[in-house]
Amino acid sequence: MALTVGDQLPDGRSYALFRFFPLEQNPDVGSGAFHMVFEPELDRAEGDEDLDGGARFRGRPLFWIDNPDAYLAVDMVGEARGGRFIGRVDSPGCGPFTLTPRADF
Repeated sequence: MALTVGDQLPDGRSYALFRFFPLEQNPDVGSGAFHMVFEPELDRAEGDEDLDGGARFRGRPLFWIDNPDAYLAVDMVGEARGGRFIGRVDSPGCGPFTLTPRADF
C-alpha cells in the first residue's frame, strides 16, 4: 500500500491519498485508491494498547478514486513515530501496518 499525505492544515487535519495494489507476496489483492482525511486523535481507543509515544491520528475515507469490486474503504488508526506511521486498519479481518517514507514514490 502507499499513503501520500498532504501538508497539515491549521486545524490539525491532513488530506491523503491511499493506494493499494498486489505485491509478489500477496498477488490476489486488487488495485484501488481513495481519498482520506487524517485528524488528530487525543483519546486512546480500545485495542490501541500497542500504540504509544507518538502523535496519534485517525484516517477516515472520503471518496473512492478507483474502487475494485467488493472492496470497502476503511479507517486507519495509528501514530507518527520516528518518521514512520505505525498503526492498524480499523476493520474486521485487517491488521497492523508500518509505513515508511519513500523518496521514489
